[in-house]
Order: sequence, then C-alpha cells, then structure tokens
Amino acid sequence: MTSKNNATSVEFKLRNTRNKAYSGRIMIAALREEELRKTISLDRKKTRPFIIKRFRSFSKEFVHSSANPYRVIAIIVWNLNHKKFLEQHYWIE
Repeated sequence: MTSKNNATSVEFKLRNTRNKAYSGRIMIAALREEELRKTISLDRKKTRPFIIKRFRSFSKEFVHSSANPYRVIAIIVWNLNHKKFLEQHYWIE
C-alpha cells in the first residue's frame, strides 16, 4: 500500500496452493470506521470475480476527499459458495 499526494494505491497478491483452479469474488474497499463495525456482505456491484491457477495480483487506487473520509482499506475474498475465507484490514494514517 502506497500513498502519494491525495491518493492511496493498494496491491494485493493471492496465491492458490491447490492443483485445481480456484475461483470466487474479491472486494478491495475504502471504509470509514463506522462501516467497519457492520457486517460486510457479498455485493456483486462492489466485488469482482476471479479465477486463480497459481497466483493473481489485484490492485486499486483510492482518491482522498473530504466527502469520503475513509480510514481503513478492507480486502475481502469469498469463494463460489459465498463463504468468506479471507478478510484483512489496513489502517490509513
């Protein structure tokens, strides 16, 4: 995660350790502290599908604004059965 001027860039690598391809959905989102306390559900508009053979890299850039004062970057990964198997949060200073 890197921050420059008024933007934060996030890069995340996901690795598959099984022999078969793995698929699911991923969401990289900027959240406020209040939103972090709520349960984050699978939303097809805010997530994107993926298929991993060995590894895959995901990236997203967030622009800081006074209208959306986010403090946390959340990375959440669901499998095809809609079960969350990875959830990581990174605080922005």
